[in-house]
Amino acid sequence: PPSQRILEVATQEAADILVVGTHGRTGLERLILGSVADRMVRQATCPVLTVRSTPEGARRAEIRRICYATDFSPTARAAWPWVVALAGATGAKVDLVHVTFEPIPDPHLPSETIGRMAQLLHDQGRAEAERFLERSTLPRDRVQVRVTQGVPGEQIVRRAQDGDADLIVMGTHGWSGVIRWMLGSVAHHVIQTAPCPVLT
Repeated sequence: PPSQRILEVATQEAADILVVGTHGRTGLERLILGSVADRMVRQATCPVLTVRSTPEGARRAEIRRICYATDFSPTARAAWPWVVALAGATGAKVDLVHVTFEPIPDPHLPSETIGRMAQLLHDQGRAEAERFLERSTLPRDRVQVRVTQGVPGEQIVRRAQDGDADLIVMGTHGWSGVIRWMLGSVAHHVIQTAPCPVLT
């Protein structure tokens, strides 16, 4: 399979990054290309940059704003050095996006209690983001913290759209088994629907 051969060559050449096109085709061609990119995102041992095909001149080919999606896990943290390096090289600003779980309505709990739970999750997420940024070499005024609730993949794409991001960065490597599959599922949704390239 194409993806397997690409992964083998990347390993042999000790590639630092893989760059893959994901869109611009329809029908069977798009399905095949999507499956190749998806497999590389899930199995590559180095970061993978997936880039959508857009009409020439439709989008600037520069990085002014980066959307960094994180749950503060070791996997997500491993992607941060790429954000720092890219932001340092381009002068880009960064939106740090953290998605919290939305409390499930319970008929046995007052709506006020559900609201307090949601606020607690939001406050905890923001506090964790601030602690994370305290240890970063990237100037704090270059980073905006965005804490939101909902489905991770959907919210990451929405925040990238709202912030006019030129690149989304998210970690998917370092885990195995079910956790790796779940992370890959979020990345798959982001890659398929993002308005900009995605580095995973």
